[in-house]
Amino acid sequence: MSPIAETEAHVLLTSGAALFAAGYIMSSGNLFPLVLPAVYSSATNKNVEAAKICLRGGMLIGQLIFGVVGDLYGRTRAYSLTLMVILASTLFITFLGDGPGLRITTSLAVMQSLQGVGIGGIYPSAILTVAEYASTNKRPIMLAAIFLLYICGSCTALAVEAISAKSDQIDSIWRFVVGLGLIPTVVALGLLRLWKIPEANHRHYEGIFLWTKGFVNYLRKNFVTYVAICGAWFVVDASAYGYRSDIRLSDINLSRNITDVNGVLPQVAIDDVLRVSCGSLLGALATLIFISYLPRRVIMALGFAASAILFIAFGYFSGPGVGYITYLTLSTVIMFAQNFGPNALTFIVAAELWCTQYRSTSYGIASACGRLGTIASYTIFRWLTIDADKTFIGPLSLAILMVLGLGFTWFLPETRGKDLDVPSRIPAAVHTLALFFDIIARHCLNCSSIVSADEESRRMFAFIRRFRKLLDVDIKLNVRKRQELNTYFGREKLC
Repeated sequence: MSPIAETEAHVLLTSGAALFAAGYIMSSGNLFPLVLPAVYSSATNKNVEAAKICLRGGMLIGQLIFGVVGDLYGRTRAYSLTLMVILASTLFITFLGDGPGLRITTSLAVMQSLQGVGIGGIYPSAILTVAEYASTNKRPIMLAAIFLLYICGSCTALAVEAISAKSDQIDSIWRFVVGLGLIPTVVALGLLRLWKIPEANHRHYEGIFLWTKGFVNYLRKNFVTYVAICGAWFVVDASAYGYRSDIRLSDINLSRNITDVNGVLPQVAIDDVLRVSCGSLLGALATLIFISYLPRRVIMALGFAASAILFIAFGYFSGPGVGYITYLTLSTVIMFAQNFGPNALTFIVAAELWCTQYRSTSYGIASACGRLGTIASYTIFRWLTIDADKTFIGPLSLAILMVLGLGFTWFLPETRGKDLDVPSRIPAAVHTLALFFDIIARHCLNCSSIVSADEESRRMFAFIRRFRKLLDVDIKLNVRKRQELNTYFGREKLC
């Protein structure tokens, strides 16, 4: 594989910083249920948990909104907006307080919803920027690299929590941990402004009405693929967050009769670092190493199958009396199987499935289904009461989800080696007519290139669009300055 080009390195670093920030901010919110009820009398566990769900709900909305924005107005513009939303909301959260007029849980729910909108917008904007700038042979490595940075951000938040938990200033702990998320966000925004990364995709000039009509037709033609990737992402996130919510210290007999938060916080933080970080990092590293050598569907299918078996084993060994080493080993292996498998592959495959014209919207829909699975699983496992002698029900239900994910994988096309720049097949007559109309327009406009000026490009689009409607063909032309006509049509990303 050839070395990464300078522009590709810029895109990788910029998007990687944003994904690192997203992973850090999402994991830093794990402190809220432990700390806020101990500091503020108005912050009940139920209210704080509801605020965490607001974060996931905001992510769902952000993925849908910024997915469409990325297709209509460009990935870079959507990317800038998401970073500014994250920056503002995170800054507000670090200064939140409690008062008789406005409770801290209410303010936290509002700000976390806004923060979730920004984090959700990172998915279709930053990830697709990397996918579209990378060449075919470098794309899997670069996508796996930013996924690894996302996991690193999450693990960094857990490590900072473990270190900060030793402090007696409980109210300062969560503000410090959350506030550190501003650093990678500012870095990502600064790199974006410094390197001025241009648009990798080409915005649609026909207006939202015709674009919506084209997207509906595209959705109808690829409905099975949409259901497969959305279903796979749903069960992956539902199992991942359901697993984390279902495992409690009291369930596995790890409680050490600690009643104050100063004692519980270090214990929980260290357990999270050992249980989540080790397996997640190793799984993401394995994905980075093997993604270029193994088919995507094979890795995903093996990950689903291994996760199902491990969840069944975890259910068998769960309950009072289980040893800490057994619990830690199974937890680490489960996180490894999730991140070297479905969790990473849904992240990557969804960026390679679609055509450029609707790629951002499609990616936003798929990732939003994952957030929907997170909300459903998080809600069920947090408020579901399971008897002490039936603790196997939770892991068994997660194993069933993994089997469903294995079924969804069957209907996914293989994206290994797929060129995102290859046009879809169009009739030869349409191609010939388009060339003919292009030559006429160039002659009438008396210009050396159809893309030599914005006004000439607009006139050209208007000229060809009339004939396109008659032929009932949806052709999206690629605007690149000073390109030859054969390259102009040969590298177009059509649907």
